[in-house]
Amino acid sequence: MQAIAAYGEALTRAPDYVAAHTSKGTGLLSLGELRAALSDHAGAEAAYTQAIAAYGEALTRAPEFVVAHMSKGNALLRLGDLRAALDDPAGAESAYCAAIAAYGEALTRAPDYVNAHINKGSALSSVGDLHVTLGDPARAESAYLAAIAATNEALRHAPNQVIALGNQGEILRKLADLERQRGNESAACPRLREAKSLLDRALTLAPNHPEIAAESARVADLLRSHCPPP
Repeated sequence: MQAIAAYGEALTRAPDYVAAHTSKGTGLLSLGELRAALSDHAGAEAAYTQAIAAYGEALTRAPEFVVAHMSKGNALLRLGDLRAALDDPAGAESAYCAAIAAYGEALTRAPDYVNAHINKGSALSSVGDLHVTLGDPARAESAYLAAIAATNEALRHAPNQVIALGNQGEILRKLADLERQRGNESAACPRLREAKSLLDRALTLAPNHPEIAAESARVADLLRSHCPPP
């Protein structure tokens, strides 16, 4: 809070100080994450919203500032996650779509920005999750396919990026889940096998990554239960 106040003081004296707007946004984003972890949902939403506004002030003054576009996307992604957890699918989708647009702005200016591709894929995957919850598998599939395309771009630039490999495996498993819900095991199994291959590759690079290990075990269970060896 003291740092945020200090940036506010600096901006009172120099309102066009782009780095201060960006740093204020980063402080507010961290505050939002802390409040969310403490289940202070209203406080978290307020902090995320203020962070988004701070990054917007930076971008008004420096529209080509790639890091500010990326950071704005991150704040919007966190806001979407918060709203999804609070059973506000419309609000969550609005935030996720704004995050996707922010990452797109970053990538227009820096096409090889690997983390922007990864986070864009994460936001698209979260949109897919929302539509699964809302019972709209067609829109969920469209979002997941777009997420795969975004993550593929990350892997094209950084083939051994562990988070991208793990995320791609998870998204492929989600697509397989949709196929299984349709009763189409023959389409689900190739996706599960590809997911397992990517997750195993990620674990070779980061053998102690707990989330990727858990997803790999989940996919292995699905393969044993539903897919005969090819």
